[in-house]
Amino acid sequence: MEETFAVVNVRAPMGLKQQIEARAEANSRSVNDEVVAILRQALEAGPQLSINVPTTPAMRGWLSYRATEDHKTECAEIVRLIEEEMREHPLKVYVHELAADSYSVSVGFFGEDFFRSRNQQEAVEAALKKAEELGLPKRGSLAFNSEINSDT
Repeated sequence: MEETFAVVNVRAPMGLKQQIEARAEANSRSVNDEVVAILRQALEAGPQLSINVPTTPAMRGWLSYRATEDHKTECAEIVRLIEEEMREHPLKVYVHELAADSYSVSVGFFGEDFFRSRNQQEAVEAALKKAEELGLPKRGSLAFNSEINSDT
C-alpha cells in the first residue's frame, strides 16, 4: 500500500537548513527525505529527557570524538554510555526485613525508604509496583535484605 503525502511548509533558520542539507548529502538523500527521516526518528524515540550537565572542554572533546568515531550524535553516545553502566550496575528495588516483624522498601540498597509495612507481602507488592514504574525487568530487579542481627 502506497503512502499518501501531505505538503508541509516549514520556516527554519538558515544555519539549520544548511545542517540539514549537509546531513542529507552525507546520507545520500534529498533534503525532503532527510527531514522526513529526522522527524520519524524523533517521533519513534518517544519521550525525551533534557538534562544540562556541566562539562569541561576535555569532556566535551572526548564525547565529540567518541560520537564521531561511532558515527552517532553526542546524545546517542551519552545514552549508549548510560545503558552500558546500567547493564554493569543494574538498579534494584530492595525489600529490607527489619526488627520487630517490619519491612521497608527502597530503590537501591542505600536509597531512602519509600514504603514501610508489617506485612511482607505488602512490601513485596510495593517493590514490584516500583520496579514496574521504573521500567525495570520483571526478573532480577528485586533484592531482599535482612537487617536482623542473628547474634541475639
